[in-house]
Amino acid sequence: PVFTGLLADPRDSSIITLLPADDTYEVRVNDSRGQGGPDFHYRLRISEPRPDFELWVTPSTLSIPLAGTERAHVHVRRIDGFTGPIALQLDNPPLGISCKGGSVPTNATEAVITLSTSSSTKRLPQAPFELNLSGIATNGAELLRQTAAPAHHAFQSLGYNRLVQDQVWMATVNTQRYGNALQILLPEQKTYIPASKKPFVVTLSSGKAKAMADYITVRVVEPEGGFTVSSVRDGKNPGELLVTLACAQGNDALPKTGTLILSVGRKSSKYKLGYRPQPAALTPATPYVLE
Repeated sequence: PVFTGLLADPRDSSIITLLPADDTYEVRVNDSRGQGGPDFHYRLRISEPRPDFELWVTPSTLSIPLAGTERAHVHVRRIDGFTGPIALQLDNPPLGISCKGGSVPTNATEAVITLSTSSSTKRLPQAPFELNLSGIATNGAELLRQTAAPAHHAFQSLGYNRLVQDQVWMATVNTQRYGNALQILLPEQKTYIPASKKPFVVTLSSGKAKAMADYITVRVVEPEGGFTVSSVRDGKNPGELLVTLACAQGNDALPKTGTLILSVGRKSSKYKLGYRPQPAALTPATPYVLE
């Protein structure tokens, strides 16, 4: 985790233990830096565990291409032993703005979502707009709901990475950068991928003309290092690409559940993906389960 003192200080001590009810206990708290006094304030909570979570989303500003897709990262702090999955959703987004990949798997502390725009500028906001992301989970019969706080990464010496919280999560539609309405179709239209090391094929649909494979490159954006692209060939239908993927060799930490995001780019500057130049286009996040 990249959390620090500005968001979730890992130096805050905690302990979860079972204490018999018929005894007396003493709790002693010491400052690890040997400091103290009236100018220092500490809070001590003694109670039954209160499972919960906190969310942050980065980056705090997004530029989404017209008719295209941009990704964002969700960071999770799990509190008092909460391990369950968390559903993610945009709260009352503007017309023409959609979110995919809306879940944080069990025990995971990070997830990736994608935000896409429609191709009609009439429905889209003409000025920068605010977004709100909520996380919803259950702890037994209790419903847990939290709003993600926007944040940005701040890098310090020695590679120390921390999150700095911002005020609002803002986005804008970049009409100068035209995207593509790409879509991943998993095998047999299901959201699962074989767990074996054998390659498998996913269909990438773009709605464009045939004979695209010779002009483009495809790479895996998410999960990073989890899959490799073996080959790309044209499908039978216009705008379809058959992408052969395989689980990366030697990667034993490939998550059993997650989201698959592919990036499509041009091999040659003479070929335009769409009618405007486009360095790369992202697919919306597609949930998968290894079986």
